[in-house]
Amino acid sequence: DPRNLPLIIAPLHSLPLTLDGAEHVRLQDLVIRGGGYTALAIRYCRGLEIDNCTIWCGTYGMQIIGADDFKLVHSRLYGSLAPWTFRNDASKRDYPGRPHRNISRLNTHALIEIDSGRESSVHAFPQNDQWGIDHCHLADAHDGVYLGAINVKFHDNLIENLQDDGIYLS
Repeated sequence: DPRNLPLIIAPLHSLPLTLDGAEHVRLQDLVIRGGGYTALAIRYCRGLEIDNCTIWCGTYGMQIIGADDFKLVHSRLYGSLAPWTFRNDASKRDYPGRPHRNISRLNTHALIEIDSGRESSVHAFPQNDQWGIDHCHLADAHDGVYLGAINVKFHDNLIENLQDDGIYLS
């Protein structure tokens, strides 16, 4: 019965939360949802802690550029990829010279993405430094976490139900 099915419908450009230039901010006990392309954008922040938050991801969960002293603890990032989705349904298909469209990439491609939405930009520039990601649950996406930072502590996390890369290291 569709009347009993909870739905959240968001336009592609819906961005529930942007932190731009924030310093010494702690987000605690929040649920962030309703993102279209990205659910949470973090740009040039310092001293940011996300504690016990649940993020329901769009195409990307978090996009991070220039974050220094960033902590993600006791939190959950859940994508929108159903367990029956095929691996190539969420992979990038529109490389130059190929006649494909990325219609299926409206599902979650990656949970944490660095730089400005370019999957090929896995280098830490501008510098992402002093990251700590621990005791988090990361699930239900094509790719997991792109770790493009200097001095990263990544431990005691549960990564499951991903189709391709669990962790990108750069």
